[in-house]
Amino acid sequence: METIATRDLLGTTKEGTRLRIHVRIGRPYAETKSEWACPVEVEGLAGKLPDIRGIDALQALWLAILIVRELLVGFVQDGGQLYWPDEPDHPLTIDDLLR
Repeated sequence: METIATRDLLGTTKEGTRLRIHVRIGRPYAETKSEWACPVEVEGLAGKLPDIRGIDALQALWLAILIVRELLVGFVQDGGQLYWPDEPDHPLTIDDLLR
């Protein structure tokens, strides 16, 4: 995967287990004239996911980012907490990640 964007986070599960979360988005690539794919990985939560498909590069990238967001939202809704790696005592909201 040719990585075009990354983000590192720390997470704590509702049971108190600490984990490192490494998000990687790859460069979208053409499968056919009308289908593009975008690699995505969320190590620590889901690992390597199937490449996300769209009708063009932008849609494939957009959908990959939305998948990452949904995985992080689900983690928090299940009782997990997210942190910046250098601020492990200050929990983040999903909105904090998007500012």
